[in-house]
Amino acid sequence: MSLPKYAIGLTSILAGLILTRTAVHYAYPTRGMSPEQIWHALPPALKTVVLAGSLLFGYGCWTLIKAALNRLGRKKLDPNPLAPTTPTMSSRFERAHPVAWALLVGLGLLFALGLGFIRALVDLGGRPATAQAWGYFTGATFGPLILACLGVGIFYAVRKARRTQRGVISVIVGWTLLFSLLDFAGTAGRIGRSPHFPRGKQEFGRMMSQAYKEASGAVPPDQYSKDELATTMRETFQDVIQFRQQYQEAVGQFDTPEMSHLYTASSFRDRRTIEETMRQLRNMASVEQQFSSLESVFDKTKARIQQTNWPEQTKRDFVRGMEGSLANQSRLAVCQTEQKWIDASLNLYTFALNHLSVISVRQNQVVIKDRATRETFNQMLNRAVDLRQGVLRSSKQYDQERATNAKKYGLSPSDLGLK
Repeated sequence: MSLPKYAIGLTSILAGLILTRTAVHYAYPTRGMSPEQIWHALPPALKTVVLAGSLLFGYGCWTLIKAALNRLGRKKLDPNPLAPTTPTMSSRFERAHPVAWALLVGLGLLFALGLGFIRALVDLGGRPATAQAWGYFTGATFGPLILACLGVGIFYAVRKARRTQRGVISVIVGWTLLFSLLDFAGTAGRIGRSPHFPRGKQEFGRMMSQAYKEASGAVPPDQYSKDELATTMRETFQDVIQFRQQYQEAVGQFDTPEMSHLYTASSFRDRRTIEETMRQLRNMASVEQQFSSLESVFDKTKARIQQTNWPEQTKRDFVRGMEGSLANQSRLAVCQTEQKWIDASLNLYTFALNHLSVISVRQNQVVIKDRATRETFNQMLNRAVDLRQGVLRSSKQYDQERATNAKKYGLSPSDLGLK
């Protein structure tokens, strides 16, 4: 008689393992992630699958253990599920005090849903603002109740045990409360580890100022902030400083005679000079494209904070604050202006190379005998020069914006490498 229960138990365990493994595999977790980090990386739908798999696994283990104990003790289950049974303390309380029972069950359900509600607020860092956040919020709040209903329904469907409506409700509320408590226990640990995110601009500015000074070496390592948020800020600023150092080293290769004499008559004197100027302009375009944005820095920051236990809203606020303080959009605008200038300069020197037969340099002046060629050359030259002036203006504006932001956070322009 116990063989079917062994089959049910093994099947439930196998199904639970398959469901859990499939859900985790579908989320593509990275190596080194802890179970808690994998859980937070799962979308709400896959979390439900994992919980369902865990429920099946637990039910299968319970079935196997019970079947084994019955076999060892030579006990047989009651073949008649409708036979009268000895009332338990819970059933006697339900019948004797229906109002008190209803009040107790209602409070227990509200408490369980309240725990899920609080957990969702902690994970989101506030009121949900998107459809995905609302879906997660709803699942986190009512998920334990749904799982309890499914689990109790499966249990009674398989066991065919004698039950009453009030008894089923009591069991469902009990399991809902258990699931909520287990889930909230992990959330309570995250609350203690979540960083204190600055609530005002002044507090945020002081923290950024300290973090930048630590990253720049102005503060010795033994005086570094121990706060997790401040540490992440310092690491981000260290990435920014390294990024700018690499950019300065890359543009240093263009400190050449060709670039210093750009647009002068000597830069058009022969084919070799023109071709070398074009080569350096192309290399400059490649460097500007590579360092056009701080997105690579922010990608590293996003990957870093995804390994933390911060609420999602805190993660978003942190990245948004760092992007605003570093004027990333302004830098991108400067690089776009530089790209237009480089393209115009390349067009100018390509035109000169293609018409070199009618271009000559005499007494430090470019001489073009053909009128149409001369007019086109002058138009292209004027456009390139105007764009170069635009680059200088946008770069100056970008530096001023950085200096203004630095003052907001208690930093001097020299701290950012500005004059």
